[in-house]
Amino acid sequence: MTRSGPRSVVGVYPDLHAAEKAMTTLEAHGFDGDDVHLIGDAAERADTIDVSTRDGKVATRIGASSIVGTVVGAALGALVGLLVGALIGGNLWWVFGVIGAIAVGAYGSVVGAFSRMRASDDWDLAFEPVAGEAAVAVRSTDGAKLDEAADALRGAGATRVELH
Repeated sequence: MTRSGPRSVVGVYPDLHAAEKAMTTLEAHGFDGDDVHLIGDAAERADTIDVSTRDGKVATRIGASSIVGTVVGAALGALVGLLVGALIGGNLWWVFGVIGAIAVGAYGSVVGAFSRMRASDDWDLAFEPVAGEAAVAVRSTDGAKLDEAADALRGAGATRVELH
């Protein structure tokens, strides 16, 4: 008899910090945050802690991603703007660089911030100082995606990986 419906692969990590890194790895591999979950005793204990500290840590992570996006966007926008300004010529060629830096920098800021927001709803739990093993579960109906998730979990340092 074959199983149908959603199945999951679970990677076990020594602590919540290692599990958070695994969740980030899965996100980088294109897994949707809705299919990735932090499970286990440490995750349940982290979920009972006051969220104000956790929210600050999450905001710091999102803010850092936004800053990186701004800097990269501004640099690319300035470069393209300066090239366009040089091609057009005239005394105000540098204005194109400034406009490009501002416009693409603003866009980069938004892209950087939102790149962190696609994470699993459980991602913020990994910022709590709770000791103990934590597990990351990935659910899918696609066997190939589960195999890919298992490889990603192993690559992120799972102490063991199980298919359920």
